[in-house]
Amino acid sequence: MADEGGGAASKTAASTGHANAGRNAGSNNNNNKNKPRGNREPKFEGRNDSLMGHVYNLTGNRRPDQFIKTTKEVAIYVAQKYTEYTRDFVEAVQNQDITMPTSPPHVDPADPFAMEQWKMDLREFTKKEKAYKDI
Repeated sequence: MADEGGGAASKTAASTGHANAGRNAGSNNNNNKNKPRGNREPKFEGRNDSLMGHVYNLTGNRRPDQFIKTTKEVAIYVAQKYTEYTRDFVEAVQNQDITMPTSPPHVDPADPFAMEQWKMDLREFTKKEKAYKDI
């Protein structure tokens, strides 16, 4: 015998008064209310409060301007944070390259003046090398 009402879905729809009844019968169409809509991940703003919002972002149409602005802000931050070798560090940020210091060349141990100068240069090199590694 043929089903005159069009099947179980139409009987359910007729009995509930909802046109959407059938496979989702009993559903209140709020299945998606707890699902995130769009990209809900928090935007990365930076780890340091003084640099908030100044991050290198490769998306969007303001890339060149934003890159220059962010590099300037990072250079300002570096200048404020590092009191020794500031110029070297700021230039490293601006050039996107840091050159590690080189040790002083060895001198003739028989020359006391040259040896004292070498010791001072070696102390400065050691101090500078540590600062460069810490940046």
